[in-house]
Formats: sequence, C-alpha cells, structure tokens
Amino acid sequence: MRTLILLFTLILMISCTKTTEDSILVTSLDQITGIWKWESTCGGFINSCSYSSDTHYAEIKFAKDNQLIENHNDKIYLTANYTIKTLDGSTGILVLVNRFYID
Repeated sequence: MRTLILLFTLILMISCTKTTEDSILVTSLDQITGIWKWESTCGGFINSCSYSSDTHYAEIKFAKDNQLIENHNDKIYLTANYTIKTLDGSTGILVLVNRFYID
C-alpha cells in the first residue's frame, strides 16, 4: 500500500504546474518554493487521465527550509524534507526524506 501511495505522490509531483505551461529548468531549490496545485495526472497502467475538481484537489507546498507539505482536499496528507539530486546536466530527481503520512 505504501508503494502505491509513494507512486501516486511521485506522479502528483510530476503533474503539478505553477504558472506556466513551459518546462521549468530548476537550477536551485529556491526556484520551486511556493504552492503548486495539482491539475491532472495522465498515464499509468491503464493510460487514463484524472483531473482536479471542486471536490477532488491537491497542492504541494515547497518551503524555503526544504520542508514539503502535501495537502489533499485541504487536509495534510504528507510532510517530508526534500532535496533535488542532479542526474545529469539537465535533469534531476526530487528526493524525499523523513516522510510522514497523515492518516
């Protein structure tokens, strides 16, 4: 079950947008601070899409102190510390440590 939750969280993070549809080149953690709202998730095993609505929505807050807070329908779902590890010169991966899921 935790694997599914982690998979959903990672998909959610990849599917968030800030204020532009263009790709964002992140060179510093300061560039992702703020609140990111989930709009949609597409793909997965059955290649389907899920969209946010008035009753089903989520957001992720990236704080300057490397604290991540994920809310689902205005309830805290996950807190964690985060960092970005560079994979090569143009891509990286978001790493979550000290994850705490709220039931």
